[in-house]
Amino acid sequence: MPRKGHVSSVLLCLTLPALLWVGFLLCHALAPYSVPVATVRTSEATYSRISVSERTTSSSTAGVASRASHPRRRITEEEQGTDHSARKQIAGIDQAVSPPEAVSIEFVMGSGTKHRIHVRLRPDLSQSSVDFMIDALSKQCAGEFYRSESFLMQGKVNCMSKVEVTKGLCPPTVKEDLNRKCPSHDQHCGCHGPIMTRGMVGWAGGSAGPDFFIYTGDAPATHWSTDHTVFGELVGDASWDAIAALRKLPTRNQGMKMLVQSVPITVMPAGVAG
Repeated sequence: MPRKGHVSSVLLCLTLPALLWVGFLLCHALAPYSVPVATVRTSEATYSRISVSERTTSSSTAGVASRASHPRRRITEEEQGTDHSARKQIAGIDQAVSPPEAVSIEFVMGSGTKHRIHVRLRPDLSQSSVDFMIDALSKQCAGEFYRSESFLMQGKVNCMSKVEVTKGLCPPTVKEDLNRKCPSHDQHCGCHGPIMTRGMVGWAGGSAGPDFFIYTGDAPATHWSTDHTVFGELVGDASWDAIAALRKLPTRNQGMKMLVQSVPITVMPAGVAG
């Protein structure tokens, strides 16, 4: 009969390998869910070797999201300066592709009353003429009204401009009168614009400026045919009030009704039409 101490030794020898085997299996099963300390230290060392420029780039990119995530964050003066520059650049682009649609011809009466004639520009009828008026606007060029008839008001824009103005082309919707007899002041007349109607603004004498006139007749000016280059049209009641004020000025008859005293004008930005 075996002794008790011998039996205990045998049982211990049999149990110990089993426990070791179970422990091995448990360690193997848990291994994917643990991160060795050596791996963490290696990652930190790798990050420490990343260049400052790479970190800065990442921070700048993250800053966009940060600004959106934290709208109350104070924007630095440097950032404000950058934003203002961008707005100025955008404004410049807008100005370049969106020229003014109208200009004003401003004058002051003897009483000190200021008037403005608002002219909507028509680049579809004469782009070069519109370019000239926009250039005159940018320089706030001066000029004068000097002729006043029942059917027109005539003046001149005095402006040293590099814009080369050419006569308008015949509009596609206009039929040219091939039997047109040219007037003596425009012996090479042709189709350069539409039949003028009340409020249209064009170059005088069948020319390409700088003398212009505003047609104020009630009926279409069929007697002028399509001789004149048109580049704008009056808009707003205030413009017609200004014409009415000019009509009250004294004139003298020199074959044409000329103002006794010419009225100085300035090309200005278009205001709100009345």
